[in-house]
Amino acid sequence: PNPDAGANKSVCGLTTTLDAIPSTSSGTWLAAAGASYVSAANPKTSTTVTSYGQHTFVWQETNSPCPLATDTVLITFVASPTPNAGINQSVCGLTAVTNAVASPYAGTWSGSGMFVDPNAPSTTVNAAGYGTAKYVWTEFNASPCPSKTDTVSFTFVEQPVADAGPNQTLCGKTTVLAATHSISGSSGTWTVPAGVTFSSTSAVNPTVVVPNFG
Repeated sequence: PNPDAGANKSVCGLTTTLDAIPSTSSGTWLAAAGASYVSAANPKTSTTVTSYGQHTFVWQETNSPCPLATDTVLITFVASPTPNAGINQSVCGLTAVTNAVASPYAGTWSGSGMFVDPNAPSTTVNAAGYGTAKYVWTEFNASPCPSKTDTVSFTFVEQPVADAGPNQTLCGKTTVLAATHSISGSSGTWTVPAGVTFSSTSAVNPTVVVPNFG
């Protein structure tokens, strides 16, 4: 017999189909460490291994009274990337640090903004503006497995700038304060001095009554 176990190859995952080319009617796949067969007598059987890496498979043929003959094929089982872009974050300002989980595979960031090092799992990103932005971490270089992606959301929050309004000189003990919001929709609160009465400590322009002149 002249057995042919097929061509060496790399596959994605832990299962593949063997591809022996039989030269006789009697053949079998020999037992391989960490591998199982659906049907060892089938030259094109499916096999599943328990670990990634290179595994050796031997196809054996018999044709009495000739001696047994074998051929070997090497198959490399490759793990598919499982990217993890990290947890969603809210940050103050327009700068954040990504925190993708490092893996054996190369990766790159994409999304609006500027990355200091787009190929680093953990890198600084400068956002294009305030609000929520989505960033995609793509892992590749796991041929023959396809690239995979994971997405993380960053919410960039503008830092408020408190403006309590202009200083005042007035007649009497009552006035209306003139604070302004630096950010639309933001909230604030007044710190109340001893003895002073506010119509509302959360209002931008509350009425204030002081107990004494000065």
